[in-house]
Amino acid sequence: MSEAPSKAVNGSLSDKFRTLTSSKWLQVDLGASEPVTRVVVKHAALGGESATCNTKAFTIKTSTDGTTWTTVATVTGNTAAATTHPMNVTARYVRIEVTTPTQTTDQAARLYELEVY
Repeated sequence: MSEAPSKAVNGSLSDKFRTLTSSKWLQVDLGASEPVTRVVVKHAALGGESATCNTKAFTIKTSTDGTTWTTVATVTGNTAAATTHPMNVTARYVRIEVTTPTQTTDQAARLYELEVY
């Protein structure tokens, strides 16, 4: 099974984006600047993995140009299978940067879905 970034935005919890790279992030291009009211992140437990694989710490950033980023959410100590992040911004790009990928020493980041509303 491919674990490419596109798997985190395909509307399915049957696959995921998974990475072991040192810089763990996923970016979505909305195609044009749009109002963004919330971002939902679906973590490992929703995909059937152990809750210990849920993303523990991450930031969500937005940008209108893909160069200048604004942090709109900072999460530390997450254990939930899904997290919802309300906001009121205009953005073309939305990025999630994972700082602590799991609840354990496992360094693989797993994102089952990144939903932008």
